[in-house]
Amino acid sequence: MNKVIVAVLFSLLSLLSVVAAPVCAAVYTADWIVEIHSEKLADPFIGDSARLQKIYKTSTTYRASTASEPEPYEDMWFAQGKPMGMERSGPIGVVAGQDSVIHVYLSSASPDTDEVAAVTDSVLRVWLDCRLAGSNVTTIYVPNDGFTATCEQMERRWHFYEANNTVDRPYRSNLIILVQSEAGVQKRVLAHD
Repeated sequence: MNKVIVAVLFSLLSLLSVVAAPVCAAVYTADWIVEIHSEKLADPFIGDSARLQKIYKTSTTYRASTASEPEPYEDMWFAQGKPMGMERSGPIGVVAGQDSVIHVYLSSASPDTDEVAAVTDSVLRVWLDCRLAGSNVTTIYVPNDGFTATCEQMERRWHFYEANNTVDRPYRSNLIILVQSEAGVQKRVLAHD
C-alpha cells in the first residue's frame, strides 16, 4: 500500500514539474534583453578641462532572447552625472507587443554618485525608447551594490516615487517600473505622477 502511494505521489510530482516548468519559465523570461554597461574614462581631456575629470560612458546594446550577439544601440557620455554627448546607431530594434528587460552593469562594485546618475539617465531614456517602440519593459535589473542609489536617483531626478499602494497615495500611473537587484533580494516598484 505504501509503495503504491509513493508511486502515485512520484507520478504526480513528475507530471507537475512538466506542466509547471513552462509556466515558471514564462514568468522570468523576456523576448528582448537590453544591456547598459558603464565605464569611467581615464583622463578624457588634458589641459584646461580639469573640471571634466570624471567622465562616464554608458554603452547600450539589445538582442532578442534567442540571439547570442547583441546589436549596438547607443553610447552616451556624462560629466558630473549630466549628459554631454550621444552617438546612436539607429532605432532600437525591440518589437512592439513583446516584453523586454534591462540589465545594468556598473564599472565598479562601489559606484559613485556620478556613475549612478549616468546609468540612471541611460536606463530611463532606454526604457522610454522601448515603450515608444511598443515593447513593455517588465524589469530593470541593477547590481546589488548600486540598487539603493539607483532607485533613489530615479526618485530624485526623475520624480518617481516608491509605489506602495497605500490609501494616502495609491498609484494610478501609466509609468510604473519594477527595479530588482541582480540577486533578486531587493525589489522596488517605482511610479511617476
